[in-house]
Amino acid sequence: MRGRAVRRTEPIDAAFDVADEANPDPVEILMRQEAVKTAVSRFAELPTVQRSVVILKDVLDQSLIEIAALLELTVDAVKGHLARGRARLREVNAQAGPRPVAGPASAAVARYAALFNQRDWDGLRALLADDVKLHQSTYPLRAGSADVGMFFTIYAKFDGVWMAPAWVEGGK
Repeated sequence: MRGRAVRRTEPIDAAFDVADEANPDPVEILMRQEAVKTAVSRFAELPTVQRSVVILKDVLDQSLIEIAALLELTVDAVKGHLARGRARLREVNAQAGPRPVAGPASAAVARYAALFNQRDWDGLRALLADDVKLHQSTYPLRAGSADVGMFFTIYAKFDGVWMAPAWVEGGK
């Protein structure tokens, strides 16, 4: 109960102090993305009504009465769905076990990240095979080392872009 009281009195603007949007930490971004993927995948295990009730109550902190009105259920039905949804989430979390640890990066991946972070575009182009292909959702297929190599000119325009895959030690 104390936690809810603190959450309700904390201004929403305080959330912006958590992350430095001007200088985002790539490792933190990857961790957040992974946490969201994990949470979403676990919520997806619940039936629709249970998922809705659990999210509305435990994530958005809506009252049982508000949830009942929104979902056109009785308060007792909301309580039942909430209890079953929470129990199922506990089961899913218990079954999930520890996440597999990513293996060490190959020498080629580590070299790629190092060259990218050093902004050595010629070095990156030298790594490309002649039959390389680059698929981007909104752009036509790029094929061949010369065509794909031109892609790195995009990154050359931005100072704040660097790569820190979770599996590459050292990051930046």
